[in-house]
Order: sequence, then C-alpha cells, then structure tokens
Amino acid sequence: MKPAVFLDRDGTINEDVGYPRRLEEIRIFPESFKAVRLLNEVGFYVIVITNQSAIGRGLMTEKDLQVIHSQMKEIFLSQGARIDAFYYCPHWINSSDPTYSLACSCRKPGIALGQKAAFEFNLDLKKSFTIGDKLEDILFGHRLGTKSILVLTGEGHRSYQNLNWLRERIELIGKSTKKKKEEIIFTKEDNDWIKLKAMIDREQLWSEGSLRIKELEPDQVALNILEAAKWILRNIDHLPLV
Repeated sequence: MKPAVFLDRDGTINEDVGYPRRLEEIRIFPESFKAVRLLNEVGFYVIVITNQSAIGRGLMTEKDLQVIHSQMKEIFLSQGARIDAFYYCPHWINSSDPTYSLACSCRKPGIALGQKAAFEFNLDLKKSFTIGDKLEDILFGHRLGTKSILVLTGEGHRSYQNLNWLRERIELIGKSTKKKKEEIIFTKEDNDWIKLKAMIDREQLWSEGSLRIKELEPDQVALNILEAAKWILRNIDHLPLV
C-alpha cells in the first residue's frame, strides 16, 4: 500500500475561473508543476478530486471534461510531473437532467470518490494528505482519514476568514458550556447550522445531520500548493515512500 496526495482542482492547481469548458480557459498555477513533481519523486500517488457541477448545469458534457483532464495530464507530463488520476462529481441538485439532479455522496465533502480511489489504487489513507482551498476539501480529507492542508489560493482566503469566524463561535460556546473544542458538535438545531452549511457547500443539499468542528480545522495552512507539498515532505517519516 502507498499513500496519496488528493488535490482539489479549481483554486488549488489552477485559477478558479468559474466553469471552464475547454483547456484554453484553464490557467494552471506555475508552482503546481513543481509541487506535483516533488510529490512524485518521493513516491506519492497524486490524485485530483473535483466537484464539477457544470455538467449537471448543462454547461458541458462529461466527455468535454474528460478531454480537459486528459490534456491537463499531458501538460503536467511535459513538465516532468505526473497526475495519476482525476475523479469528478458531475452532480447538481437543481439539474434539469435527472441523471445529475442527485444529493449524492460523491460531491465533496462526501468521500465516495476518495474511497473509490483508495480501492482502485490500494492506498494507505492514514499516510495520505488532502490539499484544497475550501472548507469542503478540509472536511473531505479528514473524513476520508487523511491530513488536510488549506491553501490560500482560489477561495482560500475566504475559507480562512470563515475558519476565524468558527473559532470565535467555538470559543463562545466553550465558555458557555465548558466544553473543549474537540467536543463541540453543531447539529441542525443550532442557530449556526445554516451558515455552516453555506460555508461548506453552497450548491448542493448537505445531508449530514451534525458536524464535529475539529473536522474543519486544517492540519496546516499554506500559501499555495508548492508550500503545501513542501510541508508534506517535512512531515512524513521515510523518504522515499514504498
């Protein structure tokens, strides 16, 4: 078994420009190539997990997306970096196409795609990492059993501001209930639940009935994907991995 680094796509390895429908609309961060190359060199699988509601919205087809991902793989390979796989969720709860109008388990923070990758690549999740710019990425990683790193590209700064709001709420709750941070759980009955759902996932119904706040606290905050990769390399026991 080998570990992996799960990468978010938009906002993490490339600019978040909304709903790109062809490769020409995607601007890959220059530091992404070196980051992936470093992870390759020490033996990590590099796997992209991405929510792509543009399909459910009717803005592109799954074939369009697969072409983009194939082209992105080739671009990374031309820079000496290897992305092993792309997994995507095409669903959008308000889609007019019943194929895609699902409250699914594959849309992050759901972990179905991570579990699929773990099975197909025989991954050691306890030694794996997740990198993303949204709180749904952090939650996805922790629930999958990996360490999670928040990058400040894409929506990272907004996510970090949301984390600060959470920390303030947790401090107030802790003082009023004498609970430790690790013990605080928000449920649908809490006044902050609606805002929490909006912070985690603005486009789809979120079926979880409770949220343990420690799941949203990243293990590390990094300036970008390259700094996240460097942090990973400083925090693994043996190089290279086998």
